[in-house]
Amino acid sequence: MRSSIRAVCFLLAAILEAQTAIPLDWRAALNRVRADSLKGHISFLASDALEGRDTPSRGLEVAAEYISSWFRRAGLEPAGNNGYFHDTPYVRVQAGLVEGEVQVDSAAGSIRASGSSAVAWRRNSIRLDKAAAAAFSFSTSKSEPAPASPSGVFLVTFADLPDGFDGLLQVVNTLTKTMESAQAKTAIVVDPTGRLSTFFTRSRIQAAASQRPRSGVEWIFLRTPEASALARLPTGSAVQVTAKAAPLREESFPLRNVAGLLRGHDPKLRESYVLLTAHYDHIGRRRGAATGGDDINNGANDDASGTSAVLELADTLARLPVRPKRSILFLAVTGEEKGLLGSRAFASNPTVPAAQILANINCEHLGRTDTNQGPHHGKATVTGFEFSTLPGFLVEAGKITGLEVYNYGQMGDDFFRASDNLAFAEKGIPAHTISTAYTFADYHQPGDEWQKIDYPQMELVTRTIGLGALLLADSIEVPRWNAVRKETEAFRRLR
Repeated sequence: MRSSIRAVCFLLAAILEAQTAIPLDWRAALNRVRADSLKGHISFLASDALEGRDTPSRGLEVAAEYISSWFRRAGLEPAGNNGYFHDTPYVRVQAGLVEGEVQVDSAAGSIRASGSSAVAWRRNSIRLDKAAAAAFSFSTSKSEPAPASPSGVFLVTFADLPDGFDGLLQVVNTLTKTMESAQAKTAIVVDPTGRLSTFFTRSRIQAAASQRPRSGVEWIFLRTPEASALARLPTGSAVQVTAKAAPLREESFPLRNVAGLLRGHDPKLRESYVLLTAHYDHIGRRRGAATGGDDINNGANDDASGTSAVLELADTLARLPVRPKRSILFLAVTGEEKGLLGSRAFASNPTVPAAQILANINCEHLGRTDTNQGPHHGKATVTGFEFSTLPGFLVEAGKITGLEVYNYGQMGDDFFRASDNLAFAEKGIPAHTISTAYTFADYHQPGDEWQKIDYPQMELVTRTIGLGALLLADSIEVPRWNAVRKETEAFRRLR
């Protein structure tokens, strides 16, 4: 792979040497990228007024309008399915409290739960009046089928419950499959600590009803400490349940990416595209955060920084008197923090031919140099550095701008699957994320504010990204996956 990167660098070096230097109009355009302009974008996008840009939220809508106005100002062609917007129907689904109370009668006694101690996650209304239920002791260490329950109602207790996100996710997935296999209608889950119910019933973003599978299981979580007495019931014990709950609340909204196109000048190559992306959403407000009253996760570095770089480059590159041969598609995506929702929506339904998207440079965490790994001045890194030849274009651009673009090794490989580039890689497109560094002290906390961005560093990184995009857009050579690295095997099969 190193020889492949060197080959790309030699090719670019030969092109540049033949031209003596990069075109003067390229240099002039990149010199228009200024720290103060980047500061203007970030200070607005990461302001308290936008309340952390949660998906969905009013602040996110304002951010989308701001981005589209800059694409319009730059003179980019609208490249969405709704003008500059690329909309996909989604819903936000929220659990709710049970109406009245839940009562469970068993050999362990009668347990009642009401208010915040009984949370329901259900598609339909639940009405149980002394329904006969079967107790089921669920274990993560061994897989056992649920007992028979003629009524389809189960009381679920846990022999063990793991810590951490991955462990709880496994419990949710396995338990759901077990209940569906048992043809359960309602599962009453004993969860006195509230850990599983918080994980399971948190507000979710899902595809619109017509696009998503529907589980037939309705869930009620008992979070009262007294319910722990039910954990002693062996599997198959007889139980009676009385409960009432209303359906989930669902709020429909468009998942909104923002897309603008800088059309290339070559009659043939203009129908191929370099994709420049960043996510503009963040995680919104954190109620009760112990930060001296500040509960807004502003998301300046994550990822108002990447979004601002995309805006600044859209504005400056659109002023080129002669555009590059290929087209550059500028795309601000949403829902990254909810699971790459926006990038996956666009990758699945792009507004340009997917086979003609040759490369994706994704921009994230561009502005903080005070990282957990120490100061990062004058350098940037690219995820999956040896997965394709694309990073070689950014390396060569950095040599010209004075930015060291380097391989972070295993950490960079690990972060390859952590950002929006993955959605495009999964379609076979060589796609990588460029960052100043990956982790910093107040990641996903209210302290990630615009005043902490290193703007001279961001200016340098943004110019380098812009030059890398221009080199890609003007090059005869297109990025290729590394056939040696096993991590790229699934991506290579798609091209």
